[in-house]
Amino acid sequence: MDLGDLVWRVGEELDPRRQIDRLRAPGRTLRDAVAGRRVLLTGASAGIGRETALMLGGAGAELVLVARRGALLKDLAEQVERRGGAAHPYACDLTDDDQVDTLVSYATEGLGGVDVLINNAGHSIRRNLDETTGRLHDAERLMRLNYFGALRLTVPVVAHMRTRRRGHVVNVSTLGVQVGAQPLFAGYLASKAALDAFARSAAPETRRDGVVWTTVHMPLVRTEMIEPTGVYRALPAMTPRSGARMIAHAVVHRPARVSHPAGTAGHLLDLLVPEAVERVMGRAAKITGGL
Repeated sequence: MDLGDLVWRVGEELDPRRQIDRLRAPGRTLRDAVAGRRVLLTGASAGIGRETALMLGGAGAELVLVARRGALLKDLAEQVERRGGAAHPYACDLTDDDQVDTLVSYATEGLGGVDVLINNAGHSIRRNLDETTGRLHDAERLMRLNYFGALRLTVPVVAHMRTRRRGHVVNVSTLGVQVGAQPLFAGYLASKAALDAFARSAAPETRRDGVVWTTVHMPLVRTEMIEPTGVYRALPAMTPRSGARMIAHAVVHRPARVSHPAGTAGHLLDLLVPEAVERVMGRAAKITGGL
């Protein structure tokens, strides 16, 4: 058993908002939410995305699997189909306008529309401000995928959802957005916070058309993305499958946010004593800065 994963999962189950979601729709299952529904999932080839695809496919979803690595998507599609789902592997670079336009046409016109869009694709860079000097192109690269890439896909898909008067957008964000201060990850956090703000402002516009939005504030998950950061190897982290469970909860219950008590606590501290949070996070960054 992965003890780090257990630590996060126990906290997750103690989250009162999670219990409220379940009380609002008692007995509702993942199969109820996705069987026969079309789900477009980005970042599907590995990590959280791959586990989410297997979980939703096993519940009967029809999946449009999107990532850059086509060979991995093809293998994943075969596994989804063996579990009883349907899958359309689609290799796409979300930073390429033309490729995304073609993907949108394929999903909305070729397949008939998207019921659930899961924006899971993302990239992170760990870098302090000194190292960022003269390298703003790295921040632009983060925004191009994490923010503009998601918008490039989401805006036209949501427009199509509104004409059908139903749809659900799930954005995979980070717990760090709630805490508010994450030294060495300023560029990454900014890109995720931008998408959070967009979703919160767009949601009231589309609710009357049957389209709802959920942001999943994901804790630390042991995936390829965190491998270059040595200090993370000593920290408790969720498994990709547990991360997929958070997304599945979002799909089933459709709340505005899915989070973890650690993120909620961090958010409250940031509201009440932001200077103290800055000092603590600054010291933590100094200790781990060389790892």
